[in-house]
Amino acid sequence: MTSTDEWITGATAVAMLRDAGVVDLWVLGVWAGDGLLGTRAKVERVAGTIETDTPKSKAIPRYFWGELRANAVMADWAAGVFETTTDIDTEEEGWREASWRISGVEFKNEDLQKCLGMGSLSQASARSDRRGILPASAKANHRKYEADAHKAAEIVRTEGVLPSKAFKRVANQYNDQMFLNTSVEHAIRQAYDLMYDKKGNPHQN
Repeated sequence: MTSTDEWITGATAVAMLRDAGVVDLWVLGVWAGDGLLGTRAKVERVAGTIETDTPKSKAIPRYFWGELRANAVMADWAAGVFETTTDIDTEEEGWREASWRISGVEFKNEDLQKCLGMGSLSQASARSDRRGILPASAKANHRKYEADAHKAAEIVRTEGVLPSKAFKRVANQYNDQMFLNTSVEHAIRQAYDLMYDKKGNPHQN
C-alpha cells in the first residue's frame, strides 16, 4: 500500500508495514524515538501541564515514543490512540512524571517510506525492546535498581543526555527520600554499567 499524502494515519502506516512483511509494529516507536519518523497528534491530556486538549495536531516529542513501550497503558497503532506516562520538564517544578493521552496520531509519509527503504527495518525490530540483561553475577542491589537502569538507558538513547543526568532524573522519583538520592544514583549507575554503554546501548552479553 502506498500513499502520496504528506501525513498518513496510523491505519495507513500499519498497512504499509504489513505490506513490507513487518509484524512488530513497535518499530514505528523506535523510528519516532530516534527522530527518523515525524509524528503529530491531538494531545488530549498531559496531566499537570497546560498542554491539555489541544484543538489541532501538534508534534509529539521524541521522548514520548522512546519511553512508550516500557510505560504504555494503551497503544493502538492502527487507531492512533495512546496512553502512557513519561518524565517531562516543567518550568515550575523541574522534571516530573506526567500522564499522557494522545489521539489521531499521524506519521510523516516521506519519513516512513525512507525508513522502510533504507535497510533499517531489521535493526529497528531488534531494538524495539532494546533492553540490556544483568549478568548472572549481578548482586541483589543491582536487581533492585534494574528497572531504573533500563529507564535511564532509554533517556540516554532518546534524548542524547549524559548518563549522569539520566541517573539523577530517575533518582528524583524517590523525592520522599531526598537525602538518599546520591546513593540511589550510585546504585542505578552500577546496575546500568552492567547492562549498557555510555550511549545507552546494551552490552553484547
